Amino acid sequence: MHRNGGVAVILSAMVLSTLTACTSLPRDAQSAAGPLPYIAVREPVAGGEIQLTAAIEGNLRIDDICVRFEARDGRMMTPVFAPGTTIGRDRRGVYVRDGETAHALHDGDRFRGGGGALTPDTIRIVRPSTGPVPRACVGPFLILNPGFRRI
Repeated sequence: MHRNGGVAVILSAMVLSTLTACTSLPRDAQSAAGPLPYIAVREPVAGGEIQLTAAIEGNLRIDDICVRFEARDGRMMTPVFAPGTTIGRDRRGVYVRDGETAHALHDGDRFRGGGGALTPDTIRIVRPSTGPVPRACVGPFLILNPGFRRI
């Protein structure tokens, strides 16, 4: 009986480590434990990338499932962030941190940056490094370049 208990502990540890290894969201090391919403982050492109340059201004919206962008006209879009962008939790709640400026945005924060809109079928070209986009988070999509700032 003692022997089977040891096997169960080892199997439990293996399952837990496998589940932990499957988590692919870019999280800040200081994040408190607990599930964080999906955030789409582009894979780095060897040799650089061409960036969309439209001026982007709106509000970041974060719920239990997705990180979204609310345009000034009220349209909701799924932002696809630049490599280096992370998601985490602090005393104000869940935030998205820009990898270039280190600015953190929380739910409802207004911000400005550069980027451009994509149609839902072009997300395959962008290839988020954070895995497949959950059905609840599917587009329209918005590419956000590094360097966004709260306004």
